[in-house]
Amino acid sequence: MTASPAPLLTVVVTAHHTRYLTEAMTSVAAQTSTGFDLVCCTDTTGSPGVTALYDGLLPHVRCREARVLEVEGGTAGRVRNAGFAAARTPWIAYLDGDDLLHPDALARLVHTVRHAEADIVSTGMTRITADGRPEPWPQSLTYRPPRWIYRTDPDSVGHPTFFNQLLAIRRELWEAHPFDETTNGEDIDFMLHQLLAGRFHKLPEALYGYRDTAGSFSKQEFPQGDLCTNRYREGYYADLFDLRYRPELAANFSDEPEPAR
Repeated sequence: MTASPAPLLTVVVTAHHTRYLTEAMTSVAAQTSTGFDLVCCTDTTGSPGVTALYDGLLPHVRCREARVLEVEGGTAGRVRNAGFAAARTPWIAYLDGDDLLHPDALARLVHTVRHAEADIVSTGMTRITADGRPEPWPQSLTYRPPRWIYRTDPDSVGHPTFFNQLLAIRRELWEAHPFDETTNGEDIDFMLHQLLAGRFHKLPEALYGYRDTAGSFSKQEFPQGDLCTNRYREGYYADLFDLRYRPELAANFSDEPEPAR
């Protein structure tokens, strides 16, 4: 009997509390693909019961290998980095413990990373409102960030980033620049670095459900402030773009004009 090929992709699930985690893990269990590894991370600084919930749900997930890690976290970046470090595959994707995957999400990712010339793959997304209603975000289906996003904080001009959708990335790109572990804003900061490091491929399908709730762990405030806000004020991202932009990365970005202030 021929052995199944080793999986290309690990999914890292991170959770700070149990709220919505059953729904998130059920969406992993409902995947039409079984050719992935799974690393489930518990932030031990959060609410109790996350590890027990993982342990109860993992038998229902069909995948090659599944593990549970307990991480003394405190920030989303720290917990996510621990999950990425535990992955043994060349590609890694992540799911926040209050969000959802479309049943075909991982099958589409695996097919894309196998056949596309890409180092970063992202998808479209659906916003899930505080009362649980799905709200499609059509702009997310084809979103590529504008070049000016390195000069101007998108929050200051009301520009959505759609960087919190389903994302898969080659392991070596994460190793070169992992998630910041000091405060929030780590997801946008991560993507701003990676878009200047590799080839970006967009899947124009809404394969991720982003739960937009006021009490989300990602919205907590830290004394030192938001990472991205501080770095925009310092000109960090403008300098990063000037240092690392290359013509072969042009397809990663759009020519969308900067909104008026």
